[in-house]
Amino acid sequence: MIDPRKRSSLILVAAAAAASMASECEQSPRGLVPSPLARIEIRLRSEPAPDPPAQQQTTFELCLVRMDQENKVKPSWRDYASTTLTETAPNVFAAEFFDVPVSIRHTITVHDRNQCRRAPLGDGRVVTGVSVNGTTLERFIPATNALQFSIDEDGVVTSPAGG
Repeated sequence: MIDPRKRSSLILVAAAAAASMASECEQSPRGLVPSPLARIEIRLRSEPAPDPPAQQQTTFELCLVRMDQENKVKPSWRDYASTTLTETAPNVFAAEFFDVPVSIRHTITVHDRNQCRRAPLGDGRVVTGVSVNGTTLERFIPATNALQFSIDEDGVVTSPAGG
């Protein structure tokens, strides 16, 4: 038999989790323990690359298909759903998020059309030229080219990620 006080606590936790998951708000992370949220800007400085030679054009186009054509980021706190990066200056792309849990290690994958020009057999993932709130991301997982970082309540980003 569960102590009634413990049962009340379990019911409250379950209710909070269900309310979080039932929310229609796109800026609300799903299924996470409640955590303060931070605002971030992810920025990609894309290194221009020449068009591939004619014999690699088909491979290049298939790479663009694999990356869904547009420069994008796939963040872990949104279950790796794609968010298009908007060009804010020549060869600079950005996206802003207001729903990033703090004090947690996050991973993102960033896809760049220019990377398809350089390596047409891939899917456009890059690990260079990416920053969060002005901090260059340096830690990545080699097998997946996923970048890692953490952020504190003041919006300070750490990479290599702690936590």
